[in-house]
Amino acid sequence: MDIPTIKQSIANWHNVLNNTPKLLEYFGQGNCFLYNFVQAMGTGSDYVHAYPAVKNGQFIFLMIPSKYDTPAYAATINNYVTECDVALQLKDNRISKKEASKRITAWNNNYTTWTPAQVASAVGMFQAFAIHVSDFEPAANPTRTINFGLIAQPTLAQQFTADLIVTNIEMTATYYDDMVESVPPFSTSAAQSSFYLLQL
Repeated sequence: MDIPTIKQSIANWHNVLNNTPKLLEYFGQGNCFLYNFVQAMGTGSDYVHAYPAVKNGQFIFLMIPSKYDTPAYAATINNYVTECDVALQLKDNRISKKEASKRITAWNNNYTTWTPAQVASAVGMFQAFAIHVSDFEPAANPTRTINFGLIAQPTLAQQFTADLIVTNIEMTATYYDDMVESVPPFSTSAAQSSFYLLQL
């Protein structure tokens, strides 16, 4: 994907951040995506940034190791971005399996009511996610399923915060990892300045 397409795809997402019907249309396209994390390993990145985007009417995620999500790589940033198609995963997929299932099910059952509440909130709809590289555990197959999830937050008007759950499958076991932070709100570990693709 070239830089203008990356920029336009992220802009397409930003253009619908306050459009609940359009967001619901995109969320209806799927609840997970696959990501081959090999590119992120060995880069010196502490995080992988996950950007929701829309390309040709399709909801996608653009993944980039945080080391390359900077102005220093502006001219070649497209070399480090991986496009991931969003798809439906109907089955339940190092949080416990129960907790992973609970969050994934919360997304599947509540995204249609959560979306308008989140859009109306002071924080608004997520623009990106910071996924700690430790969520991608080494295994023979480096491709991971990453599911959308919702974490219950009863003190918030929208009742949930957005989440991504990384599923790591080894030969005899499945692990669910979750050190994901959605932005906004931005934080010390996920500062707005560290998400260069949002500035394109």
